[in-house]
Amino acid sequence: ERSLRGRNPSVALNEFKLWLHLQPEFWPALYYSGIVKRRMSADNEALDLLAAALQVSPHQPDVLFEMAELFARRQNPKRALELVDRALPQRQGEGRLYYAKARYLRALSRIDDARRVVAQGIAIAPDSPELRRLARALRRE
Repeated sequence: ERSLRGRNPSVALNEFKLWLHLQPEFWPALYYSGIVKRRMSADNEALDLLAAALQVSPHQPDVLFEMAELFARRQNPKRALELVDRALPQRQGEGRLYYAKARYLRALSRIDDARRVVAQGIAIAPDSPELRRLARALRRE
């Protein structure tokens, strides 16, 4: 984990490559390799790795969330929303998923839906500054 968050993400990537060599369908290695590639601004490679992780573990919410964030960065909130909607039933207590879903809905100009999702998220994660900021912004729209 330390090498994943360190200054040189290629060290972590080499560790994950070793894991994948030993166990090609080890979804955590695929997932974390995707995270590293995202950190390195290699979004296409990150998406490929995350898609491979989803093939091995199709309902893994962390993989679904990271893929959603990458699609949002690519200005594809519709696909991002589809992915986060698959992750939410498994992690209903995570405020970050509600925050992400509300952002994607906002990007799709579905402001009323975004407000509803933010309210649900604040009920679950009342201390989330991101959800509170988004709620204020949505009140102005």
